[in-house]
Amino acid sequence: MPTLVWIILAAVFTAILTWAGAQAQFKATRRQMARKLRRAEAEVRVNTSEAERILGSIELGVIAYNTEGRLVTANRAARILIPRPPKTFRDFLEAYGQDAAFRSSVFLGSPLAVTVYRRENLCLRLQVQTRGVGAGGANRLVLIQDFSRQDKEERMRKEFVANVSHELKTPLTTIKTYSESLIDWGLAEKSEEAQRKDLQRIYDDSIRMEKLISDLLLLSSLDARGFHTTVEQGDPAWLIRQTCERMQYQAEEKQIELSCQIMNNIPAVYLDRAALERILTNLVSNALKYSPEKSKVAVYVGAVREEVYFKVKDQGFGIPAEDQAHIFDRFFRVDQTGSRQHGGTGLGLSIVKELVELHRARIDLNSVLGQGTEFTVMMPTAKKVLRETLHALIENEAQQDIITAAAAEDLSALARQLGIVAKWTSMTSSEKQALETIINADSEAELLSAQA
Repeated sequence: MPTLVWIILAAVFTAILTWAGAQAQFKATRRQMARKLRRAEAEVRVNTSEAERILGSIELGVIAYNTEGRLVTANRAARILIPRPPKTFRDFLEAYGQDAAFRSSVFLGSPLAVTVYRRENLCLRLQVQTRGVGAGGANRLVLIQDFSRQDKEERMRKEFVANVSHELKTPLTTIKTYSESLIDWGLAEKSEEAQRKDLQRIYDDSIRMEKLISDLLLLSSLDARGFHTTVEQGDPAWLIRQTCERMQYQAEEKQIELSCQIMNNIPAVYLDRAALERILTNLVSNALKYSPEKSKVAVYVGAVREEVYFKVKDQGFGIPAEDQAHIFDRFFRVDQTGSRQHGGTGLGLSIVKELVELHRARIDLNSVLGQGTEFTVMMPTAKKVLRETLHALIENEAQQDIITAAAAEDLSALARQLGIVAKWTSMTSSEKQALETIINADSEAELLSAQA
């Protein structure tokens, strides 16, 4: 009996040990599986986060729909272009798939369908990729590219070419017509006065073509950043006064009183003399052309805070409010007939705006129909440009334009005078302060004192 009991106890004890071992093994396996599951979940989270980060960083808009046609994800770029992405792919097609060929391609299961969506100033290129076509449906990936700027530039290019063709065709037609008249009729068949009138028309339109081509070449060089400039610190008041004096004869032809009023102590600005002269010449010339006889055209030059301004004010016809937003557009004319009568090309004010922006300046328009027009050009003073350029160089944020380049050269010369050899980004606060003291010096005495 004791032997049997011991056998039973041994069996029970063995069973308990086996069960305990199995439980321990099961728990260890479960812990191992839990660790693997946590690692897998962490990897999924990392991969998902990385995928979302990548999708969010690219400029290409991406919208994904699952096999049931429901929205899965849309990156930041897509939500900028389409603020409220459609919740279903069917809604997407209803909103953005107006093109019948595009919709047919999608419904037929084409792996790639492309369309262009336009609304007002928005132009989007939409590309739908269809994947995993089967009984359960298909996954669809929508790629969105913003072509608004390219579309606008293309439309402007076509309009520009059409306008240039039209503007050149008009004088060419006149030249051809009057030349044929002289050839067909013969010089002997026309009076000397008639011949002179025909030749004068030919000459006038050849001058008009020459001016148009000159303006087109200037705009082309400005667009291509190939405009030759010599930027330096200069006195704008002297240049403006000289330009106004040179244009007095045009004012006298229409008995218009052209005046130039300059405030005292006009600070220096960074300027290209030829470009600034062209800006003022175009503005004053327009004021004289569109002002009635025996009226007044005034040019004012002054300074306010850290800007130098000059304005051209006339007593002409004025510009309608609805046209003022387009006055600087190329080939835009308020009065088509009047502009051609005065020999305008429709490019003068667009050239003015380009040259003004070249100086990091701005031009404003104030016009009342029937009372006159006032153009005001605001230019930063040389001191302001130098301070801003110094700060930008130290912070390594300098702009790439001709004004900043000229200011940077002047700052380098000042730094050499002070014996500063450090690079801009490693310049000390005392060296920076020394440069700013020279920049802000208002007189020669203060300048010499600062340099000492």
